[in-house]
Amino acid sequence: MRLLFILCLFLMCAGCSPAHTELKGHISNYHGEVVRICLEGQAERRDTLKVDSLGNFVFVPQTQEQGQIYEISVKDHNPWIPVYIAGGDQVGVELTLQPDKQITAAFSGDRLAENEYLQAYNAITNSREWYSPEMSSLSFKAYREKVEEMKQDLQQQLEQVKDAGLRGQWAVRQHLMLQEQLAAYYWRNAYQRGEEEAPEDADYVAFVQSLDLDNPEECNSEILRNVISWTLAQDKEAAQKDYDVLFLNALDRLVSNPEIKNREATAHVMDQFRFFSGMELEPLMERYNAICTDDSLRQAVNAEFAEYMRAYGNLMPGKVAPDFEMSDVNGKKCRLSDLKGKYLFIDFWATWCAPCREEIPHMAKLQEHFAGDSRIALVSISVDANVKTWKKFLEKEQPTWAQYVVDAENNAILDKEYRIFGIPHFTLLDPEGRFVQYSFSRPSFPGCLEEIERIIGK
Repeated sequence: MRLLFILCLFLMCAGCSPAHTELKGHISNYHGEVVRICLEGQAERRDTLKVDSLGNFVFVPQTQEQGQIYEISVKDHNPWIPVYIAGGDQVGVELTLQPDKQITAAFSGDRLAENEYLQAYNAITNSREWYSPEMSSLSFKAYREKVEEMKQDLQQQLEQVKDAGLRGQWAVRQHLMLQEQLAAYYWRNAYQRGEEEAPEDADYVAFVQSLDLDNPEECNSEILRNVISWTLAQDKEAAQKDYDVLFLNALDRLVSNPEIKNREATAHVMDQFRFFSGMELEPLMERYNAICTDDSLRQAVNAEFAEYMRAYGNLMPGKVAPDFEMSDVNGKKCRLSDLKGKYLFIDFWATWCAPCREEIPHMAKLQEHFAGDSRIALVSISVDANVKTWKKFLEKEQPTWAQYVVDAENNAILDKEYRIFGIPHFTLLDPEGRFVQYSFSRPSFPGCLEEIERIIGK
């Protein structure tokens, strides 16, 4: 009798325990593509999903209580699919890979209203219609009416979300996204018309002047950057001056909220450190230090500036390229310095980088042109973390020029000493291992081959 009582108690407790949180998915037309998932906006922390041969997968969030938006990506396909999951949810998703490399998604299970809303939101933010000639030809008034129609459709779906707190958060997010589209009107209009500047539109001017740039619920970084860029475009002499300093001046003039001003000034300056521009940044730093009132931010930015100056001082023409170790497809190690003796055209790349893969046919043409030329060698250096994936890719593509891969330790050297923040990145070294050009044009760009010929023929 006691055993029966314990059994009943166990079953009752089991029935009251929190439900397991998971996302179950199926991918139609799946042919082994790499599928990844990450928290929204954290692409650098993507995890690879294990998908079986039938296209089925299961994902269990590490944090199972707090509701969060995840993003599912399928290699070579767009868009990324947002999924909202909270504690105890059982969410289902059916992804369909289309012939044109697009993805469609249909949800089931818990959070149906949330996920259908996110799909509608995502469709608007990624819509190609924003860049269509039809949209660019509209007056701002007509353009705004289109945006208002989108807002009404989105709002109807948002109202289906029962969680009032979540609905409120997403309402602010939705408002800012649509404001971004409005703020971008001027530049989209000018770009599509093929003009340096779009015709003046009084309604757009009134819209810009109505924005509260000090209110984070009314203005985000993207909106602010568009407003500042538009403001500077009104100054015909600005193009002849230091744009980045003018940007900070406009920010200082237009924004009075110190938190926003400090954040945006810091973000703008830090962006300049990501790429070697060849420009003097001392005037920019002087203006930044005068504007930013946050001591901790200033210290961090000035430390990064010092590192920028140190690293890029070593990347100037004539400087010996920082050395590092790499391995070939057979695992044999060598150092960059071991390849001295001829010009080196180096391609820093990865198999997961679509623009990198697009350059492979153009690298092949370069290799064909310079085959047997003792003056120069082509080298591709991969930063792939998964060496097996890299080797498998090379087996399929069969490139005829030298292929190497760096491990995590040497990838860190590239990050610190070469400051390559975007790939593909091409570099040309002379026979002594010195930089000819730290940042060379891509093989696909017109004139790349001719420029190499000019340099090595000197």
